[in-house]
Amino acid sequence: MGKQVTGLSRDAIRLLEAYHWPGNIRELENVIERAVALEQTPVILPDTLSPVLRGLSPRLNHVIDLPESGFSLEAHVQEIERGYLAEAFRRAGGVQSKAADILGMSFRSFRYYAKKYNLK
Repeated sequence: MGKQVTGLSRDAIRLLEAYHWPGNIRELENVIERAVALEQTPVILPDTLSPVLRGLSPRLNHVIDLPESGFSLEAHVQEIERGYLAEAFRRAGGVQSKAADILGMSFRSFRYYAKKYNLK
């Protein structure tokens, strides 16, 4: 990608050290790769780390209350998916290949989803 990220801020290191890492080393690798892709400065800052590490997003093992009437999981997942795609597209200045890199997906996959969600 040609990024010049050279390190981590002290606060970012503290967040990484405080997290209990329920996954394996691949989870850490994915967090770092995502941070490098998203970071705009030479040093990874806490705001660039995953929301889960910053305590802003529920973990998957968190108990979720479903509405009694139920809801459309597929529609909910699509809404979340579209949001991430749109934000990556915005951050990439409308360049699909850069947006795909931000999300760690292939250009072909991003192009498919951009068409599916009518992102321009």
